[in-house]
Amino acid sequence: MAASQISIDKISITPVEPQSPVPLYHQVEQDLRRLIRVQELPVGSLIPPEIALAEAYGVGRQTMRMAISHLVEDGLVKRQAGRGTFIQSQRDRRQFFLDRSFTQQMIEIGLVPRSSVVVTKKGLIDHNAPSVFSRHLGEPYFQMERIRYGSDHPIGWQQSTIRENLCPGIGAVDFSRNSLYAVISQTYNHFIREILHTVNAASADEHLAKLLKVRPGTPLLQVNSSTFIEDGQIVEFSKSLYRSDRYEFSTRDAFTDCK
Repeated sequence: MAASQISIDKISITPVEPQSPVPLYHQVEQDLRRLIRVQELPVGSLIPPEIALAEAYGVGRQTMRMAISHLVEDGLVKRQAGRGTFIQSQRDRRQFFLDRSFTQQMIEIGLVPRSSVVVTKKGLIDHNAPSVFSRHLGEPYFQMERIRYGSDHPIGWQQSTIRENLCPGIGAVDFSRNSLYAVISQTYNHFIREILHTVNAASADEHLAKLLKVRPGTPLLQVNSSTFIEDGQIVEFSKSLYRSDRYEFSTRDAFTDCK
């Protein structure tokens, strides 16, 4: 039996917000995940053509393709040449592989990871919070500052802000012994779908120089990371400053067909 084609006017698409700090493709991906979750795009159905979807969301075709490609990678949809894109049955999405974490990076290069929690606090998200939290003003957050070590050598300073609505009671976790990503994925059963990084050059002020055991003005690598869970929600934002003599940041980009 041929799969049913879902008409574009039969689904409750939420167009993108161009002024949002969340990338356009991620907004589209988040909405498609919602439509799959509430079964407006049921398993086995054929989704509307990319052209129609792009027009409905208010984005270009390349943005549309990028959003769909992430669903393909997660096994939520499947492309079939000459037929279209189908919704697949969903498997358990709660396992997170820790190759993205600082802990695993240290292990892979032969160092023993350790953290020292310097400061913790709770509060409500306001206009001084990172822009990725702009849709969540007034929500409670938990924030901590840690010194990250590799075999007892200070590697970096990190400030992490977590939405406490998604991780209730997270302030009770001992983060000198636990990986934040592991806690989010394993304790709170959130599948970490994506981590977006921005990388900049920085230098150590007197406070950071003392914590990291370097001279003031020493070059540092600043990495800002936004962590998104399966339904596209932002769960955590981290600002990290690493010693450039002891840490390097690498990433890999995967490109889809751009025809």
